[in-house]
Amino acid sequence: MVEEEPALTLAQGYAVAAALAGRMGSVSGWKGGATSAGAMAFLGVEAPIHGRLFRLFRDGDIAVFPGERPLEVEPEVLLLLGDDLQPVAAHAGAEFNRPSFAAPFAHGTGAIVADNAASCGVLIGPPLPLAALEDPAALAISLSVNGAVACRGSADVVLGNPLRALAALRAALADDPRGLRPGDWIATGAMCRAAVIGRGDRLQLDAGLHGGATLTLG
Repeated sequence: MVEEEPALTLAQGYAVAAALAGRMGSVSGWKGGATSAGAMAFLGVEAPIHGRLFRLFRDGDIAVFPGERPLEVEPEVLLLLGDDLQPVAAHAGAEFNRPSFAAPFAHGTGAIVADNAASCGVLIGPPLPLAALEDPAALAISLSVNGAVACRGSADVVLGNPLRALAALRAALADDPRGLRPGDWIATGAMCRAAVIGRGDRLQLDAGLHGGATLTLG
């Protein structure tokens, strides 16, 4: 559908994503995308985009992603929402992304959000103290693939603070029928340029003194 309709508006793209969500399984939360000034300018949007989270992985998991297109992974701060829809926990994490079609940017941002903002799932890594978000520049996460550091970033890249990404997501979903719910995981946005990862690769997440996590692609 997206290949045949390259000029989707953002509203149309989100409508397509909502219509397809029921085929993807249970929603585990939401992701923010384009959570930096540069990314928003590149996509031609004035606010971050978003998609749903379906698959959650834990330390030591083997993850299988069907399809042959390159898979990308990026470090992120993950937030867990409590009953009042405020964060009750933060974790270092990694999000996996893979567009469903070639040259995704050629079809416009509406097509990207129709494709669930390319999200394939997140690795939930070690817990972070919520107080660490008071100094996001000091909160760093790196990802290594097969022992070699592939990317490293700090949390201040995400709209200055991942909590601002949550606020932007909250505003964007204010009228969404599903919206935010207690127990949702929120992937707040990329902390650095994504790294490519493939079958058989071993991903290592390092959040310094806060700990780490590993995942293998099956």
